[in-house]
Amino acid sequence: LAQLNQAGYQLPACEEHLTIDQACSLVWAGVVVLIQGIEAIISRVVAATAEEEERPSLPFARQAIAGLWARGMADEAGRLVSMYPAGTLSENPGSSSLHADISQTLRSMGYGSVRDEVEVCGVYRADVVIEDLSIVIECDGDVHYLHSAAATTARHNDILIGSSVIKDKALAQAGWKVVRRMNEVEALLLEVGKEMGRTPEQMKPIVNKVVNEAWFDTIDSLRALGPEEWTDLKLPKRLEMALQARLFATTTTTINTSRTVQPAAATSQSGSSRQSPSTPASTGDATQPDFTEVQMMPPATFLQSADNLFDMARKINTGSSAEGDEAGSADTLPLLLQIVDNILAQPSNPKRRRIRLSNHKFSTAVGGCKDAMEFLKS
Repeated sequence: LAQLNQAGYQLPACEEHLTIDQACSLVWAGVVVLIQGIEAIISRVVAATAEEEERPSLPFARQAIAGLWARGMADEAGRLVSMYPAGTLSENPGSSSLHADISQTLRSMGYGSVRDEVEVCGVYRADVVIEDLSIVIECDGDVHYLHSAAATTARHNDILIGSSVIKDKALAQAGWKVVRRMNEVEALLLEVGKEMGRTPEQMKPIVNKVVNEAWFDTIDSLRALGPEEWTDLKLPKRLEMALQARLFATTTTTINTSRTVQPAAATSQSGSSRQSPSTPASTGDATQPDFTEVQMMPPATFLQSADNLFDMARKINTGSSAEGDEAGSADTLPLLLQIVDNILAQPSNPKRRRIRLSNHKFSTAVGGCKDAMEFLKS
């Protein structure tokens, strides 16, 4: 119905031939779709709240209640709710550990009245609520979003489907502020699937297996998996390889200067290999490396070094730096990002991770800038 509405179609009312259940469905859909004669249909549903014999069946009663709430008709919605035994209208509780994790995190941040899986408006179950602030947090999956040709063409992949729009309107009329957040693992799976030519509908079984059944809801939880655990997931091999490439390509690189080589003056006659000098170096001379090797390491200090890098970029733009602190040049940031990009393109290629300190371009643009070197060392 939402797609029909986007295409500009109107639905005929046909109110003379509607059953009460069909009328309830149109009260719900009419929140987001333009329906002829919707006022008469709403009146019929409201009148049914006074007639026990015309009570709508449960699925359609839920729709009517949501539609009435979304229109701000709280009293009418309440009367329809009262026609059914307590607890029979609301959605079933979920089982995601993500909801409990979010609640626990919010409590640790000082929010007191936090609960998960809370019944609201008689028919909905909110993932997480902060009651004293009247906030509902919805942890969305792909089923909450409208993936249509129009949305893709317009490059809007986050258009909510009609049912979620109705829910948001109903909760807003009930005094709640709704915050929606897509699970990051679901978002990753959908993105990788799209790159492999798979639609969100085709990816649903994979999302269900990884997120809902295996309870992996953070990128870090996937990154921590061992070979046997990846095997246990039983994902298509091509998808598994694509996921691993994406997960570990985003791992922060760090520079390791512990490996040293002899000075460049000590070379063979052909110049193709390095060897020990024929005479020992003087006692006071320190052996200096002439290249460094960047290795893939966990991102322990990445955020702090990234802040330093951004600060360095600001200094370059403003031309300001502390006394004795080299702020870098206009070539510093582009070269640094080129180094990182080259490494991430082929992280297992050792040649990509070796940087010659004597390289004039590197030493001029990066080597003399403290913040740039700190970024690599992170």
